[in-house]
Amino acid sequence: MRKWLSALALLGSLGAAQAADFPTKAVPYASTLPAYSWDGFLAYGSAGFANLNSQQNFGQAIGAQLAIVGVPGFAVGSTQGATPSASTTGFFGGGGVGVQKAYGDFLIGARLDVDSFGQGTSVNTVIGQVNTNSHLFGTGNLRAGFTFDKWYLYGTGGVAWDRVCVQSNASSACNSGVGYMAGAGVEYDIPIPQWGPTAAFFMNVEYRFYKVDGIDAQLNAAVAGPIAGGVAALATASSTTLSNQDSLQAGLVSAGLKF
Repeated sequence: MRKWLSALALLGSLGAAQAADFPTKAVPYASTLPAYSWDGFLAYGSAGFANLNSQQNFGQAIGAQLAIVGVPGFAVGSTQGATPSASTTGFFGGGGVGVQKAYGDFLIGARLDVDSFGQGTSVNTVIGQVNTNSHLFGTGNLRAGFTFDKWYLYGTGGVAWDRVCVQSNASSACNSGVGYMAGAGVEYDIPIPQWGPTAAFFMNVEYRFYKVDGIDAQLNAAVAGPIAGGVAALATASSTTLSNQDSLQAGLVSAGLKF
């Protein structure tokens, strides 16, 4: 009996030794980092290059008293129907905030942003030189498109406003108008999982077209006009209405944080 027990003990020890020679199966590592979510709030800055076309539509300039002392009469300098225009290129930039929500691979969001175009235009008119400057463009826009991996392809559009200042040789005025913005872009996100499932640094490249009409301004200007007898005299236009129309095309690069 003792011999049988000794033999069984020997076989058990040999089996244990052979099992120890085989590698054990590794337990799979379970990541504790959350899966990336496209949902979230945005804050970003943007910069780019733009082309601005500015057109002035003039109303009627009615004449005032002659500058020649002792000569009665009035001079009329008419600008009605004149539509001089000018274009310029320059840098364009600003920033904005937004929010977005994903439905599967479809992503939709809303943004508010303000951008500045630092270049002005200048045109020669019958009331002299008219300069436009201080262009501020703002939008409230929607964007929507599809995501794949960390890429987002989208279209965008919404309401745009433009604030512009115009200046003649005798006065200046600033006013704002409302129009539209439309465009498209592509975005790439770099998730920051340590900050949460929606946190990411993002960059996008976007094309935008702005169109704003009817930015009215009231200008005074010195104009020359004829009177009876062919005598030329200097008069001051008392009511020159200018309606500015702006078209701007911009290529923007934006970068920011989503959280």
